[in-house]
Amino acid sequence: MSWQPADQADRERARRSRGETLVLEAGAGTGKTTLLVDRTLSLILDGDALVTEIAAVTFTENAAATLKLRLRERLERARATTDLPDAERQRAAMALDTLERAQVSTIHALCASILQERPLECGVVPGFRTADEAQAEALFAEAW
Repeated sequence: MSWQPADQADRERARRSRGETLVLEAGAGTGKTTLLVDRTLSLILDGDALVTEIAAVTFTENAAATLKLRLRERLERARATTDLPDAERQRAAMALDTLERAQVSTIHALCASILQERPLECGVVPGFRTADEAQAEALFAEAW
């Protein structure tokens, strides 16, 4: 018998559940990125969502880049494997073609994207820019 984490049932639910929104919260190195990739891949291969219909959100640029890279690797593997049905391999290929349009990003980038798409509805000036870290620190120091 192989070792399984105490929360294995919760992890499996996160991979396979449909029709509900889930939030993953866990410490460093516990498998959040792997689980998010597994869930995203499952949604795509099962035909439940297109990659452009999924928002995979993390808190750091590094985590978002890692997430997108791992998702690309898994999609490439799925597309190339002969063990999967043709329909799943085709879905993987289609996801790879549109992966750069997918919302795999930080929470800040997701919010900026929404605000840029609908600035008037959100009450912001059209064409606004998001402050980079140095600008944000300067603004904070000035306000403080």
